[in-house]
Amino acid sequence: MLDELIQTIIATQIPERNSILFIDDEAICHDIVNLVLRYSTNYNVINAYSGKEALALAQQFNKKLGLIFIDILLSDMNGYQIYKLIRENEVLANIPIVFQSGVINQISEINQLIIGKEVDIIHKPYKNDELINIVNKYMRKKAIT
Repeated sequence: MLDELIQTIIATQIPERNSILFIDDEAICHDIVNLVLRYSTNYNVINAYSGKEALALAQQFNKKLGLIFIDILLSDMNGYQIYKLIRENEVLANIPIVFQSGVINQISEINQLIIGKEVDIIHKPYKNDELINIVNKYMRKKAIT
C-alpha cells in the first residue's frame, strides 16, 4: 500500500530524470540505499525486488529515471539479462546503469560486458560516500544534458 502511494507521487509530482531505479532482491540493501539517498540527496528511489518488477517499473517511470542500479544476482533473472533488455528498449536504452555486486569473482564478468560502454560498478557493501558520489556522477550528467 505504501509502495503504491509512493509510486503514485513519483508518477505525478517528481520532475523528469530525478529518480533512481534500484534493483536488488535483498530488503536490507533497499533499506540502506533509501536511507542514504533520501536523506543525503534530492533524488527519489524507486524500489524493485526482481527483474520482472524492475522492467515493469522502468517502463512505467521511464521519463522519471536518471539512473538504474542493477544487482547481478536476483531470484528471477540476472543483472546481465536485465541490462540487455533495458539496452534493447528504445525508451530505456539511454538511461545510465550501475551494476552492484557483493561477489568479487563477478568483477571480471562485468568488466567484459561493459567494455566501451558507460556503465559503472559499485561493490557491496559500499560506503555512503561511494554511493552518493556515483549517483551524483550520473544524475548531474542527466541534469546537464
